[in-house]
Amino acid sequence: MADQRFVLWDVDGTLIEADAFDVLLERTALAELFGGYGVDPTVDVGDHHGRTHDEVALDVAVRSGVPRAVAIARLGGYRMALERIFAERQAEYLASVRVLPGVRATIAALRRAGHRQSVLTGNTRGCAVRKLVPLGLDTHLDLRFGAFGDDARDRTRLGRVVLDRIRMVFGERPDPARVTVVGDSPRDIACARANGFMAVAVATGAFRPEVLAAYGPDVLLADLRGAEHILGAPSPLTRTGSGR
Repeated sequence: MADQRFVLWDVDGTLIEADAFDVLLERTALAELFGGYGVDPTVDVGDHHGRTHDEVALDVAVRSGVPRAVAIARLGGYRMALERIFAERQAEYLASVRVLPGVRATIAALRRAGHRQSVLTGNTRGCAVRKLVPLGLDTHLDLRFGAFGDDARDRTRLGRVVLDRIRMVFGERPDPARVTVVGDSPRDIACARANGFMAVAVATGAFRPEVLAAYGPDVLLADLRGAEHILGAPSPLTRTGSGR
């Protein structure tokens, strides 16, 4: 375990692009769970990238006038609605999703190199599975130690979830410096920093490279093409990092 490397992937904007479907999914679930309270599911909550499903729903509900305690009490139902609606509209997802450049090759190469890989995502576990499995992206991932949006509302807390699950699965808690988070948003970088992980930012989502650079990732990549040569280095990435 001392030499084992772990890579945690964000999902949306890092592995796949399915923005239109995600907006449809969240708005449908919000209208179903909070519509009776007069919630407008199209309300602008600012930047939602990198936030958990619960965090976005709570923000929308509270901004629309729902008492915070009421909104929190309904989040479990919201998560269930997300997963049911996803199941009902899976064909629409498959028709619109795109696997981002370099993803398949990088994940496969890291698996061959012996790295343990999972996800750290704001999606609920059910939604993450429905996104990854039909595309075959779960093949080289071990979702047993992944962290999901239904594990914690605050993304930074998901790092501790991962460490605890690694200990449960492999019998030992890893050195956080040997864990790398790969994501497309400032919140991915913040999560890595809060937990002592290495932060690799990839500019395939909503944020331009110069915006991501301002948050100080260890490595900044334009996309994941050839990224296995950086992520699969024989020793942990240094804090100065390198990229393209």
